[in-house]
Amino acid sequence: MAFVTAGGETTCIHTEISVQIQINPQLDGADFDSPLLVFVHDMSITPSTRIVASKLDPSGIVEFTATVTTLADGSYAPSEYYVHIADACGTVAGGKMFILDPAVDTATPVQVQIDLCDVQPCPSNSTASSADVAVVEMTPLDADDTVYQYVYLKAGEVHSMSGVTVQWWIQENAPNKTILYFESFERSIVYNTYSIPPYLQGDTGWVSTGKKATGSLRTDSVYASGGSCYDVEVEVKLACEEWIIGPDIGDPYHMTYYFVEYPKSFTSIRLGNSITCNDANYGTYHCGANHPYYTSIWNGSVNSNPFDIGFATDTSDNTEWKINEVDLTFGLLYGPLEFDTTVHLIRAAGGTGGSPPKLTVYVNSGNFLYNWYHLQDDTRYIVHFSAN
Repeated sequence: MAFVTAGGETTCIHTEISVQIQINPQLDGADFDSPLLVFVHDMSITPSTRIVASKLDPSGIVEFTATVTTLADGSYAPSEYYVHIADACGTVAGGKMFILDPAVDTATPVQVQIDLCDVQPCPSNSTASSADVAVVEMTPLDADDTVYQYVYLKAGEVHSMSGVTVQWWIQENAPNKTILYFESFERSIVYNTYSIPPYLQGDTGWVSTGKKATGSLRTDSVYASGGSCYDVEVEVKLACEEWIIGPDIGDPYHMTYYFVEYPKSFTSIRLGNSITCNDANYGTYHCGANHPYYTSIWNGSVNSNPFDIGFATDTSDNTEWKINEVDLTFGLLYGPLEFDTTVHLIRAAGGTGGSPPKLTVYVNSGNFLYNWYHLQDDTRYIVHFSAN
């Protein structure tokens, strides 16, 4: 089934398709074959929509209906999903974000590997036990609560050299909308409801659920010049959703809260810490050094000034690139929930209806400028400059 929406001069086509995913649960590196519950969330809106809540078939196959959006330029809008799995009695849990690519044959199940973790027993004086727990009889269809926090996270690097100014851009409009990938997390807190009052049985703590595409809501830039180099930071809107697994779908004597934290969007941009571009940090071919053979050459006699440098889209890279120490508290209906962990910028960008960041280079002096991608790789999102 297809339907069309139009806004201004933009027309989008929405199509509903049947999708299968193959869930491959593992615990400590080994296949996990015991019965599990499965919950699939459509992440296209916030709070997300829980479109599957059932027992996981022993085959690991889950089928659901997905809505994919084709934009006027033929590109696809983001189609992201989150899967949470757990056993009924609350001893293991895990989750994963994944992107559905409508260009791929959807008759083939999308492979989703989920690393389960043990729900660690909690002492009776655990801070999580301070929540005022009300036992639910039926698993709610909607999120119990959703709250937001804002935090600056490292988003990339901008380099320069003497006589050169370099702008690092984010953009808000498709198809050039800047898409970055930050780490997402989940946490499960399990209560034993056989006891009156219920007591806190276990807590996974925050565990990574992989990268999530995060789009810019603003067109803006920062710049470096004269040989300075910096981390670039963007202000990210973090969402935290609270969900409940009731005794009707799981075990009659257990109730689980699971929380999913993820980056929703980003806006403001600023320079972060100064970084040093030298042999120790970047190898032989760093800013100001002799250029490598694969360099590009700007010639002031024939090339425009300023000029842009783009990067290639790469959505498959899962490399943890930049480290962000985050210490926040989400004020949820459950109660205050601390989020004190390390959030990584993943070395991926673009895709899902958007593009990587771009650079604009202004040559303030000199007739020749050499510029090249770090390690000859336009998906590492670093460019070096030299006059040599």
